[in-house]
Amino acid sequence: MEAQNNISNTNPLLYFNNIDVNDASLETPLSQLQANILKYHGRPYAWHVFIKFYADKKEAVKDWICKYAWKVTTAKSQLEDVELRRNNPAYDGGTIMCFFLSKTGYDTLGIDVSNFWGSKLQSMRDRTEDLADPPLEKWEDVYQDSIHAMILLADGYKEKLGRELDIIRRQTKDIAHITHVQQGAALRNENGLPVEHFGYVDGISQPRFLKGEVSPGSAWNDNKNLGAVLVQENVKDYDNCFGSFLVFRKLEQDVKLFNQKVNALAGSLSPGNTNADAAKLAAAYVVGRFKNGTPVVKHPHELNIRHEKELDNDFNFNNDEQGHKCPFHAHIRAVTPRDIGPCYDLNRIVRRGIPYDEAGRNGDMSWYPEKKVGLLFMCYQPNIRTYFEKLQVEWASHGNVGTKKIPMDGIISQGNTNARPQQWPVHWDGPDVLEGFRFSDTVTLKGGEYFFAPSIPFLLQIKQF
Repeated sequence: MEAQNNISNTNPLLYFNNIDVNDASLETPLSQLQANILKYHGRPYAWHVFIKFYADKKEAVKDWICKYAWKVTTAKSQLEDVELRRNNPAYDGGTIMCFFLSKTGYDTLGIDVSNFWGSKLQSMRDRTEDLADPPLEKWEDVYQDSIHAMILLADGYKEKLGRELDIIRRQTKDIAHITHVQQGAALRNENGLPVEHFGYVDGISQPRFLKGEVSPGSAWNDNKNLGAVLVQENVKDYDNCFGSFLVFRKLEQDVKLFNQKVNALAGSLSPGNTNADAAKLAAAYVVGRFKNGTPVVKHPHELNIRHEKELDNDFNFNNDEQGHKCPFHAHIRAVTPRDIGPCYDLNRIVRRGIPYDEAGRNGDMSWYPEKKVGLLFMCYQPNIRTYFEKLQVEWASHGNVGTKKIPMDGIISQGNTNARPQQWPVHWDGPDVLEGFRFSDTVTLKGGEYFFAPSIPFLLQIKQF
């Protein structure tokens, strides 16, 4: 078998887009690719099982991984389930199971990953300074220790997840330690659309790979080819094996502080005016959309959006060169600028996160917790350094977006690496701006790790490494 680190992006399948799950030429690659990469799993509950291997048990660990690989959900199976559920909404596709390895996990198993194509797999623990993240000692204790692997379990029923977790515990009790189980649960607004804890509809702007998912827009096209998320693994005796790099970050959201700051910004933009419309516009400036998904670059007021099909992602910022409709530092503009030339579109990550709710909010959006709620941010890409880190460091934090030098992203920027003041339009599409206000302290990193999602054949053959 060729080494795991022999990875390239030369396979012609990586140039495929608008792919059809029923295409016979894609049956093998989709059967060898893990689920959740090309399309979100769609389950309301997701448990993230973090595992640390015993160093003196590496051969036994490999043996277990090889056996567990038969349970890992394939992309083909997941996509076929999507088709079945489209025709029968009551259809239950079962538990999604995915398996990821970290750099320290590969090292512990004695597998060299130093030459991954285009991206050296590192630990996020070693990137805190470059990412301007909080130092390791400020992370939650469970993330300060090494994480060797993560298993994603997703289902519509917690009881089924509990049973799967018990199986993993029994199988690994002598060879590894489950350090933590991070639970996530979907939140939805009054119209049933997915939201995060600040209340914004989430997941609108995503690269699309599948036939029928999106039609080309006049201003913006979400269709992407497989090379935007996959890299090829060369595994002996198998053709068309693909994997993807995965970023996991636990981001705590201070909902109370966020809403206090939104109200203060609204009051400063419209002195003496405390009505709901002013607060809605201020909140839209922070993210770039009103909470129901309406893009602020196109509308000064939120539209009446009740269904997913009404969400609008067909826009760019070419008609807002001064940032008078949507501030440059608004989250969606900072990390998806849309107007700095064609090269930026090569950096679009595939987001697969889910909220977590340890304070017991349980979908109640009427109160504003300060701690223990937030987002389990996950994204897939073919290169962490030039995808996630490009967005997080260069664009969101440093504000170096193409030739523009902008203030820090209003939400996800970290540290104090950018002193440019944030500027808020006093009136939508007017020249007057208000400087000040910062929202990035409403989101705090609590821990995380970088992983690789190997092909299923690699996991099946892992004992040979």
